Amino acid sequence: MRLPHLLLALLLLPFSVHADLYVKVASHAELDGLAPEERITTTVPEALSVEPAFQQQAVQEHPVLSRWIRVKTTPETDARLLLQRLSVLDGVEQVEVPPVRQTCGLGELDDIPTDPLLAWQWYLEAVEAYAAWDLVPDASDVIVSVVDIGTAIEHLDLADVLWTNTAEAGGAANSDDDGNGYIDDIHGYNVYNDQPDPSPASSSDTHGTHVAGTLAAAHNDSRGIAGMAPGVRLMAVRAGEGSNVFNGFDGVLYAAINGADVIVLSWGGFGASVLEHDIVRYAVDQGCILVAAAGN
Repeated sequence: MRLPHLLLALLLLPFSVHADLYVKVASHAELDGLAPEERITTTVPEALSVEPAFQQQAVQEHPVLSRWIRVKTTPETDARLLLQRLSVLDGVEQVEVPPVRQTCGLGELDDIPTDPLLAWQWYLEAVEAYAAWDLVPDASDVIVSVVDIGTAIEHLDLADVLWTNTAEAGGAANSDDDGNGYIDDIHGYNVYNDQPDPSPASSSDTHGTHVAGTLAAAHNDSRGIAGMAPGVRLMAVRAGEGSNVFNGFDGVLYAAINGADVIVLSWGGFGASVLEHDIVRYAVDQGCILVAAAGN
């Protein structure tokens, strides 16, 4: 790992942080004659686990992801020290704690939707959404994933537009019926807590629901607002809480694996990440369009 990259990574880390480290090794690398996972385990024996970072499906479709290893740490672990020890191993190209991202703030139409708050949605006219709806009145063949701090999937303006994983919806509880590596992911997933429900942690975490509603709220249901894309299928992915997106890259990976056409990332932050770059390249190779915030 080059010294400037190591210094930057160390500067961006707090003095003590509980976070998983991600190690990228050279292609077909052995570290001091050992397999990468084994050598890393001997280098940082205090780690909870050392394992391949990504699911086999993603690795098969984008082999560069096979070179990433996840090092799980404890709350008592000083990530700076681990990063320094791992960075000097021969065959290690990159060691990083993924940066924490922050959420970003919140024509003529032949048939006007019946949604009562439509008049307040000034932005629809600003982007000529009405004219677009005349051209594309139904986007139900498009799956859009909102990767954010959680989406209230029970919201009445969203419940009817949710993407549904039919294998899981009709399968057994507590079982990965479709073999995608996620259990009971019926309408999306919570990659932050590794749980099926992508709803936010509290009612005050509204950012993801706001974004989802702006994008996909049901049309002509005589309630609330009208979403930008009528009929679009909404895949909800929770990747953090509060204003922090901790597992955005995991969310992008989930969406790409499960067939999202568009992935919405209404968040951003400082610092580059090779890990995020590799995940984005995988999603693009899968045919996904990624839309990210430009900032507040």
